Amino acid sequence: MSSPSPHIRIGTLAFALDSPRCGVPPHGGGLSVELVARAADPEAAHAAGLVHDYNRGSDGGLLRFRLTARSVYGPGGVPAGHFEIERGRTQDPYARFQVEGADYPLGFNGAVALAEGRATVRGQFACSYDTRAPSFDVDIEVTLDVETIDWSGYVFGSLDEIARAPQATVQRATLAFPEFETLPPEITRLGALRSLTLENRQAHGFTLPLRDLTPEIGRLRSLEALAINGAALADLPPEIGQLENLEALTVGTCDLTSVPDAVWHLPRLKQLSLAGNRLGSIPADLDLPALTSLNLSRNALRTVPAALADLPALDHLALEGNPLEALPDALRSVPRLKLTIEERQRLLPVAYPGADDGYPEAVYRIDGWPERKQQLDALLEAAGADLDARVRTFAEQTARPSIGFQQVETASSDRLGRSRFGGMPDLPEGWDYPRFGSSESDLAYEFIAQIDCEALAPLQDYLPRAGVLYVFLSTIHDVYGRGTAYPIVLVRHYDGPRAALRPGSRFALTRDDYFEMLDPEYEPMEVAAAARVSLPPSYPLRQNTYLFRNALAAVGGDEDDFIDAYQGVDEDVGEQEFNHELGGYGFSQHELPEIEVALAAGGDPADWFTLLTVQSRGSMQWGDAGDLYVVIHKADLARSDFSRVQATMYSS
Repeated sequence: MSSPSPHIRIGTLAFALDSPRCGVPPHGGGLSVELVARAADPEAAHAAGLVHDYNRGSDGGLLRFRLTARSVYGPGGVPAGHFEIERGRTQDPYARFQVEGADYPLGFNGAVALAEGRATVRGQFACSYDTRAPSFDVDIEVTLDVETIDWSGYVFGSLDEIARAPQATVQRATLAFPEFETLPPEITRLGALRSLTLENRQAHGFTLPLRDLTPEIGRLRSLEALAINGAALADLPPEIGQLENLEALTVGTCDLTSVPDAVWHLPRLKQLSLAGNRLGSIPADLDLPALTSLNLSRNALRTVPAALADLPALDHLALEGNPLEALPDALRSVPRLKLTIEERQRLLPVAYPGADDGYPEAVYRIDGWPERKQQLDALLEAAGADLDARVRTFAEQTARPSIGFQQVETASSDRLGRSRFGGMPDLPEGWDYPRFGSSESDLAYEFIAQIDCEALAPLQDYLPRAGVLYVFLSTIHDVYGRGTAYPIVLVRHYDGPRAALRPGSRFALTRDDYFEMLDPEYEPMEVAAAARVSLPPSYPLRQNTYLFRNALAAVGGDEDDFIDAYQGVDEDVGEQEFNHELGGYGFSQHELPEIEVALAAGGDPADWFTLLTVQSRGSMQWGDAGDLYVVIHKADLARSDFSRVQATMYSS
């Protein structure tokens, strides 16, 4: 019986099929099958409600179906698998189905199958929330060119799948929830294997039964990456030292109390993670010339050897969550030393130059602002009559006099020096537009905001009393932790005559002047300023108790019990609308900006101050619609010294 010929039916519309694409993308892991359907009449496909507005005209009308999946290596290398699709999503965590070009309300429900060298897509486009919207039955079948598939980058997902393939073909394998206690010979005889992951994605508390990697693991001489998480492993065989091509080794959340000496001498090892074990010591005899990252967090270490600082390539060392009693001073030279703020301040405190000059603490409290105090009282009352008295104490100890900025209108060029976000800065005559880099092709900083200090003087006491504060950013990518030879965020203060200000349009910058901006500037928006009370966010309070240690001590009692009482109160109390904020606390699901900056730049986090919060608004988009924070040391702010401001961000 002959196979059905390739065909396509989508509703009653006429479509043609391109030749299907089938292969393993570089670094993709799964097999990708892509089918492209071309509407004979794109305008008709749009009018029928099938394709979206941007997919019309003579070059439009394309529908692209793409399945990427694992566990599809069939006998003889012929893909095989069946995937149920509900509203465009598969139930298989290792499979992804995408449709591009369909109208936005439409979702695909149906099935995709791979069998006998063919791919089929059968189901329906429909709108889930409007039964009156049009729907379109889909029936596609194509023949795949399976002979040309290069499986060398494919990630095999089970022992059964591995058994179906020639040993030389299996170069990458990720086994989810393997049930074996001993590494089986089906794996240890794979001489071409370059990457092996034994994966535990179950709920907390589940442990893989794997207890023994066996000496035969030393046969995997091509292995470059080995990762095992959440297993019953209590030790590693010495033969792991025979894996001289190993570049990444992860044995996390297992039961290791030690690792073979040979691990500490692997010549090509770049990344070693032993987090979540029971290691009590690390040997001083280390020879890891290529190691850049070492994760020893959540073990039983009381100290580590100073020899770690001598590793020539080490850039990242994670030690948080150990019962550390002391650390060698030499570790200060490790560029990214990960400790909690409590551990850092206790074991390796980093002084901030100039912090001894001090600063007036009173300007960061609402005590001197009767209207702010009344505002806080009213907000606390609105939060509930049965509000815990400890919450009131904590709020009064921590409340900051901040300023909320609300975007009100597109900025006008005839109001020079007004507070504004985006656009171009009204720099004084004689000032050049700031640039960063070290060559003639230096890039322009992105202009973020200008703050009219004189207009804001009646609302706070920490800014200069007059002049304009300008805020610039190199690029959001620098904020993610890349070291730079230039300031990531640049703040300049002008305290001269207002008459010397000139419109920023004179700089005539273009896209080529910037690192990545799609437009020469962010949309310029003037803002209205309003006095505000800012309270610490409750969600991450447990991760930031060190920052608020004095206020928590004033509250007294059980700290965890108080945090439970405080949860969500700040959301009721702080429900004051604003687009951007001066002097607020900011937000993070982890460390707040003050702690994050103190860990990087030194000093006590309580001595740092989130000067400006810029929320994602309009053309300003920080990461995944997050917040950009400009942070300054309070001693620097007291001197109006803006040369050492820091930048961080929150993005969910």
